Amino acid sequence: MSSLDIIALIVTILAVASFSVVFTLLFGTYAKSVIQGYKDGKNDAELITEFVKDKQKEKAAKRKRREVIKRVISSVLTAFVCVFFILALVNKISGNATVVGNKTLMVVASGSMSEKNAKYKDYLSGHDDQFPTYSIIVLEKVDSPEDLKRYDVIAYVNDKGVNIIHRIVNVNSDGTYTTRGDANAESDSDHPPFDRVIGKYTGKYLPTIGVFILFFQSYSGIATILAVIYCMIMMDNRAKAMNDAREERMTALSAALSLDKVENTDNLTVEFIEKLYLDKFIYTIDPSGMVTEEVREEILKDNPEPEGYNDINDFTKEKNTDDEKTDKNFPAEPVIKETVGNGSKNSDNKGETKK
Repeated sequence: MSSLDIIALIVTILAVASFSVVFTLLFGTYAKSVIQGYKDGKNDAELITEFVKDKQKEKAAKRKRREVIKRVISSVLTAFVCVFFILALVNKISGNATVVGNKTLMVVASGSMSEKNAKYKDYLSGHDDQFPTYSIIVLEKVDSPEDLKRYDVIAYVNDKGVNIIHRIVNVNSDGTYTTRGDANAESDSDHPPFDRVIGKYTGKYLPTIGVFILFFQSYSGIATILAVIYCMIMMDNRAKAMNDAREERMTALSAALSLDKVENTDNLTVEFIEKLYLDKFIYTIDPSGMVTEEVREEILKDNPEPEGYNDINDFTKEKNTDDEKTDKNFPAEPVIKETVGNGSKNSDNKGETKK
C-alpha cells in the first residue's frame, strides 16, 4: 500500500466509524424515547383507537403481515449485501477471478473490449461479443492449446501479474498468443504462453454489476459495507424492541379497560399532568403552565406535630430555648410559596399573608 492509500484508508475508517456512532446515538435515543412513551402511557389514546378500529375492520392481521414483510425485506437486503461483500472479498483474494466449477467469473475493469476500433473493423466483422466496462463475464476452462484459436477472447495473466481480457489476433509459432483489445489501436507487447491463460470467454456477461464488486473490494467499500450491515442489524433490533413495547402496552390496556367491549372512541380524551416533588412543595406541570400547592399533609406523614404544638412561632421559640423538649430532627413548619403572576407571596400556616 502506498502512503496515499494508507491515508485514504484511515480517513475512510474514521468517517464511517463517526457515522456509525452518530447513527447509533440518534436512532438509539429515538427508540428509547418511543419505548419509554409506551411505558408511560403517552400513546394510550392512539393504541386504544387503533385497537378498536382494528377490531372493527380486522386490520390487526394485515398490520402484522406488513411488519413481517418489512422484516423479511430487511433480512433479504442484508443477505444480498453480505453475499456481494463476500463475493467481492473472494474475488479480490483470488486475483479478481472467482472460480465456480469449471467456470470463472471475472470483473471487467477497463473499456478495452467495450467497442470495436474503427481501424480494425474488417477483421472484427462478425465478432460482436464485446462487453461493457464493469461487467462480470463468464469464462470457461481450457484444457489444451488446441482449444484456443484465432479471434477467441481469453483472459490471461500478463508479465506484470495483472489479469487481461483481450482477443487473440494471432497464434504464434512458439505457442504464445498475440492479443489486442477490440477498442485498442495496438496489440499487447506481452505474448502470453498457454500456461498463463485463465480461460476463454463464453459470450455471457452481467452488465454493471462489476462496479459494486470493485467498490466492495476497495478499502472504503469494505469499511462502508461493514457500517451498513451494522446499521441494518441495529435498526432491526431496535425496531423489534419498540414493537415489543407497543404490543406489551396494548395487551395491558386491553386487559385493564376491557377494550373488547368498546365500540367507538369518539369521546376518548387523554390528559397528562406531571408533578414534581421538590423542597416540600408539589410542582404541578400541565399544558396551561406551572402552579404550586402546599404539601402539609405529605410532610406531616413523616414529621408529625409534637404534642402541645399550636403555633409555628411558639414552637420555634421552644426549640431554640430547650432542644430536649422536642425532636431535633423535626423541621420548622414550611413557608408556603405560591406563584402568582410575575411575583410571589408567602403565607404562614393560618393563611395570613405576609409581604
